[in-house]
Amino acid sequence: MRLDRKILLNQIKADAMNKFKFRLPRIKNIKSERVKQKTHILDQLHSRQENIRKEVLNLKSELDTAQKTNLFRAVEGCLVKDLVFSQKQIKKLINDIKVLNAEQETIDGQIEELHVSMLKLDNEKNILEKLREKRHLQYFQEQNNEEHKLLKNSLLLTKEIKKII
Repeated sequence: MRLDRKILLNQIKADAMNKFKFRLPRIKNIKSERVKQKTHILDQLHSRQENIRKEVLNLKSELDTAQKTNLFRAVEGCLVKDLVFSQKQIKKLINDIKVLNAEQETIDGQIEELHVSMLKLDNEKNILEKLREKRHLQYFQEQNNEEHKLLKNSLLLTKEIKKII
């Protein structure tokens, strides 16, 4: 008789577990995929940022060289046409550096936004995990309550059967 009850209870548990299908893992997987995408974008931005830094360093060294050359030409005395050309070259280098610095600032802003959004996604994943655990515990409590009721009912039935016999 006890063996039958155990088999019945195990079967009820197995049926209940089959019914317990939780949708949050799919949502969590979607969030994880978004984190991967944002991480990829972040890596691209970091590599672009590094390239800009290298370009700025190269332009600054070119600018320094052009300014020294211009100063040397001015001291030695050269044609005004050459000095004007050197000044235009220096202005172009300064402008290029400003453009790259502005681009780097926008990239820094994008990186900051990505970090914030990734933190939000991570928090959402943690919240979903806690919610899943909470619902899982609630589900098992409900199953335990049902199991307890079944045991009570089977005990009452056996007592009634014993009274009848």
